[in-house]
Amino acid sequence: TASSANDWRREAARFWPELDTHVRGSEPTYQRKTESDEQFMERAHGHWRSMLKNTEKPSMVIMDYARAEEMLALMEENDTYPEHLILDEAHNVKRAGTKRSSFIQQIVGRTKTTTLLTGTPVHNRPYDLHMLLRMMTAQFSDKLYTFCRPYFHIKEGKYGRPGVIGELLDKTGLRRDVEPFMLSRSIKEAYGELPARQRILKMVQAPNVARISPAKARALKEGSKLDLALREAVRYKMEAGLELVQDLARPVVVYTYTREDARKFAA
Repeated sequence: TASSANDWRREAARFWPELDTHVRGSEPTYQRKTESDEQFMERAHGHWRSMLKNTEKPSMVIMDYARAEEMLALMEENDTYPEHLILDEAHNVKRAGTKRSSFIQQIVGRTKTTTLLTGTPVHNRPYDLHMLLRMMTAQFSDKLYTFCRPYFHIKEGKYGRPGVIGELLDKTGLRRDVEPFMLSRSIKEAYGELPARQRILKMVQAPNVARISPAKARALKEGSKLDLALREAVRYKMEAGLELVQDLARPVVVYTYTREDARKFAA
């Protein structure tokens, strides 16, 4: 996704520093008054095109799903396709009928190996899983109902047409057939790698505290008596939070209700 592109670039530089990494979308989008069309195209796409043609140095292109059509066109233009494709948050392309999924499937078809990463392979319905499996292997049928028939209850519709896909019929069989293509961890396994949870309760003594709804708090006039009382209560909470951080004496993550509170806490 667009929000995680820079995370991928940072981690790539950390684990594989010799990798030539390019983020599609980070290139300039505005042409300078002093440059020609050719100069702008070179400034905007020169690095990307040279990286495509340089087969000696390992390279990595990071793009968000919205750029799938653009990426496919550039690949076809340069007749260069990736050795390996990683789809992060792969459930974003679970719907077979969308343009995004169509372009991604075409890129997958031109790639030697593909890895799908997702924390939610199935949201509610079998088609969530069907589309992801179809991108990984041709073992499963292109047609959703043909794929679902061995594993799910299917209520026939009118005139013998497939109707509604119901609950699981053969969970063991589905797990067996899907297992060769999936490396998965349960929530318990993932949490087992984290440190034990520790709960610390700290009582905060704040005089003159008023109880008020968030809606009324937002409507308060700045500097009013009630507004000042609430700000004073927040100050006590800030001090208590700082004491906790200092007592723990290790890096922590602090969540605040507003950005202003986060800045104050950091300061």
